[in-house]
Amino acid sequence: MGTPNDFSFDPASFSGQARLFPVPNLVMFPHVLQPLHIFESRYREMTQDALNGDRLIAMAVLQPGWEAEYESRPALYPVACLGQIVQSQQLEDGRYHLLLQGLGRVALGEELNPPRAFRVAKAELRGDYCLPEGATHRRELKRELLDSVRHSVPEVVKQHVQVEEMLGAETALGVLADLLAYSLPIPLSLKTRILCEFNIDRRIELYALGVLALTGTQLNDQVHRYMTSRNDSALSNGGGCADDDLETAGDKPLGSGVDHARIERAVREILAAVGEDPDREGLLETPARVARMYAELFSGLHEDPRIHLQKFFTEKYDEVVLVRDISFNSMCEHHMLPFMGKAHIGYVPDGKVIGLSKLARVVDVVARRPQVQERMTETVADLLVEELQVKGVAVVIEATHSCMTIRGIRKPGSLCVTSAMRGLFRSNLSSRSEVMTLIYGGNR
Repeated sequence: MGTPNDFSFDPASFSGQARLFPVPNLVMFPHVLQPLHIFESRYREMTQDALNGDRLIAMAVLQPGWEAEYESRPALYPVACLGQIVQSQQLEDGRYHLLLQGLGRVALGEELNPPRAFRVAKAELRGDYCLPEGATHRRELKRELLDSVRHSVPEVVKQHVQVEEMLGAETALGVLADLLAYSLPIPLSLKTRILCEFNIDRRIELYALGVLALTGTQLNDQVHRYMTSRNDSALSNGGGCADDDLETAGDKPLGSGVDHARIERAVREILAAVGEDPDREGLLETPARVARMYAELFSGLHEDPRIHLQKFFTEKYDEVVLVRDISFNSMCEHHMLPFMGKAHIGYVPDGKVIGLSKLARVVDVVARRPQVQERMTETVADLLVEELQVKGVAVVIEATHSCMTIRGIRKPGSLCVTSAMRGLFRSNLSSRSEVMTLIYGGNR
């Protein structure tokens, strides 16, 4: 294909919409050159559209389970790498050889429905950021990180010319972490998480974890001290605040639609407003932890619970189906404090039933939102009526509210009970009595 062309890119000119090229086994990063072979007709159309326009394509990563929906719109991770086609060659049969230059991370939003075969989504181009620290510290960290790479994985340095050039260049710390993550044969799930991380410090932590998994050894003492000073228990010998994401994420789809940087700035402001020093050691990583926590606790805002109510089984059964004691955690929207408890769901089918686990999944999705308990109860009931088309639905939720137990009136042990009855459970007193008896078993 020859020498790559020099196409300039002005971030301010980005339209806010990205052509999506979803792949299951490749994570592209900013600053790298990625060769691509385009052969599917829909992606040939995408390539031609890009070449006729801004030459931009977003390399997105498919979430696990994509095989079942590959011909439609399988789920994507929430961050993609925006790239520019700097070189192209069309073959006689219509296929393309491309060279894509990584430009930056884009947070993917709502997918659009253009009259085309390929996928397009709203996208926000975002830059790197980090918590305030001295430039001297970062220069030292970068030097030690490079030394660690040379000693830990010398074969990578030899195999990748780009890495060798980078080791002697004036490379920014965030760029360095991206290029190393791209070059190292670390697990795909970890590469994806590094791509989805806008915080440079956090990106380095994940990269260091990848080296540990790859070589069985820690990075050198300077990098290890940096990790332990940030209370990252996944790389230290214990103590500090456990990093739940590192320990449990694996191939779990990442949360989407959450502005981590904005949350971190707000948390720093709150800490300062209450008289704390957000830069002291124990609080330095707190804003990032809170952002990750909110991404998890509010993930239901960006997930449609209806996806769990699409597969039915034809059955003639027309009596009550009840699932009791579905545990959940939610967040009260008034004080942003958690409430937690159990949900009981009963319904009378009308020719088709749903898998029992799907009811629990619906509760879990709906619970992960800021709300009041009354609305949560009605939301679950209305979803079941709309999607299952049943004869009747009963939803009863019992919850303890921390806004009543740790502040204000301070009444531990108090319980709030709400119910939503639909169909025959609302119109027929005996049916309502039956389902309530099944829920409580005559204990109340």
